[in-house]
Amino acid sequence: MSDTCSFIDTSNTIYKIKLLKKIPLKFKSGNAIFNTNIYDFIKMCEKAKQG
Repeated sequence: MSDTCSFIDTSNTIYKIKLLKKIPLKFKSGNAIFNTNIYDFIKMCEKAKQG
């Protein structure tokens, strides 16, 4: 997961826009496939970076 998040700057405010919830996102990390949206993905990355 941290590899996937490493290319995203979560401090960038563009990622905080709630409209991003409308954009679906499907990605694979290891053996897991995530069906989410961009906004929630950014939130997951923020949590992952905080530990």
